[in-house]
Amino acid sequence: MSVLGAACQFGVPPQTLRDRVKGTIDIDTVKSGKSPVLSAEEEALIADHLKQMASLGYGYTRTEVVDIATDYAVIAGKRDHNNPFTLRWHSGFMGRWPELKLVKPRSLELQRAKAGNKENIPVSAYFSDLNDIITKAYSRITLPPVLLLEEIYVFKRSPLQNPQQQQS
Repeated sequence: MSVLGAACQFGVPPQTLRDRVKGTIDIDTVKSGKSPVLSAEEEALIADHLKQMASLGYGYTRTEVVDIATDYAVIAGKRDHNNPFTLRWHSGFMGRWPELKLVKPRSLELQRAKAGNKENIPVSAYFSDLNDIITKAYSRITLPPVLLLEEIYVFKRSPLQNPQQQQS
């Protein structure tokens, strides 16, 4: 079957089919347009960070997510600060990571009430994990005893400064 015949039969543009047959475009490519700046693994790191912070009760705004991704891309050498990601990048990122979702922020009073509650699982889990990390870190470190010394300054007065000697 010819490329033109296959294109007509399956409703695919002939040039697209020619590009796939010649190898100009990879067969596994399913979307047209530019490929994302960050690789799937790099985006996975950002997505995991967002999920972890959400599990601790901290959600990021769209702008904060864009800023985090821009900072990561700058450190990775894929972008510079003069060319940051935009909210359009954010919508593409959210499309590539459907398990992430945008939620409307709650009122501040409700957040304070939940944060002050002892049964707040994310906050108590955070401090429990922090306690474990600090305990492990300090168990590995042996510190020498610390001596506290107080410095005392003694000034010797010269004969010119002694008022008794000046009077006599």
